[in-house]
Amino acid sequence: MLNKLAKPILLALSFLFIFIILAGIHASSAEAEQHESGKWEMNNGSWYWYYTADEHPSKDWERINNKWYYFDSLGRMQTGWVNDNGTWYYLNSNGDMATGWKQVNDRWYYLNVYGAMQTGWIKDHGKWYYLLESGAMRTGWLKENSTWYYLNPNGDMATGWKLVEGNWYYLYENGRMATGWVYDWYDWYYLNEDGEMHIGWKKINGNWYHFSEDVGSMTDSSLVDGYYLNYEGSMAYPGNKYNEGLAKQMLSKVNVGQTRQKVLDNFGDQYSTYHTDWSWEYNFVVSKDGKAIPIVEGFSHFLPNNLGGGFVDLTINFYFGDGDKVKEITIMYFDENHKFKTYSK
Repeated sequence: MLNKLAKPILLALSFLFIFIILAGIHASSAEAEQHESGKWEMNNGSWYWYYTADEHPSKDWERINNKWYYFDSLGRMQTGWVNDNGTWYYLNSNGDMATGWKQVNDRWYYLNVYGAMQTGWIKDHGKWYYLLESGAMRTGWLKENSTWYYLNPNGDMATGWKLVEGNWYYLYENGRMATGWVYDWYDWYYLNEDGEMHIGWKKINGNWYHFSEDVGSMTDSSLVDGYYLNYEGSMAYPGNKYNEGLAKQMLSKVNVGQTRQKVLDNFGDQYSTYHTDWSWEYNFVVSKDGKAIPIVEGFSHFLPNNLGGGFVDLTINFYFGDGDKVKEITIMYFDENHKFKTYSK
């Protein structure tokens, strides 16, 4: 009889034992799942993070759902600026750590991929920015190690020409503000010591130059205010104080209507010719003694002070019209004050 009752009892006890074991395993699994997910709790206006109900709230840095949060020594979630071991971080209003550009109180800051606030020069998407020691992004003029830079209103470093408060400046590719001579797009420019592009007349290393009023480029091979600027841009050398008298003397010896041969007999064979649709032009370079001297090949006849290496006093141009006779006579020269003068008849 006992044996008959023992079998069902033992069978029931076996099922109960298996149930207890399975229940324990299930409880352990639930506890592990709860530890993995954790939970947020609001207490006295602050957020706390708990992995389990019976644990203390998290402190320091915690990564929750792939975002980083910071909790103080009491477990309270932090927002705003946090300094951790000398490095500044910014926690958004929901507590997660900020990265990249962040605007705080109308100032821009840059947090790297680890959330650390950056200072100094940084490069982002191919552009350079400068962040002060406070981390705030700099705009406008910046002087670093005696070099000036300009940061645009959106913070990126300017290069090339930049108009600032009505003045033009030139920034090299590395952002450095230029001073002195700058060559850009086949033109020369001059930037003063403060970086402003110069316009008008400027004496540089003893020579006078002129820079156009509209675009600031150096003027060359032109007459400006009665002064001639050679192909290098500098004002032509001063002439001779006797040039004006010599010019009048030369004009008194020649007249319109003279034949080509008569002109050649009077001035020798040192001349150049230039053909136009209506005339032949003979160009003579004359020294102080009234003698024609060789013209340097490659120089234009209206650069008397450059011809012959700078010792020329004046040039005489004869224009021949129909009948092989002089139609017009023009004498050109520079006076002792650099002024370009002409006499014609």
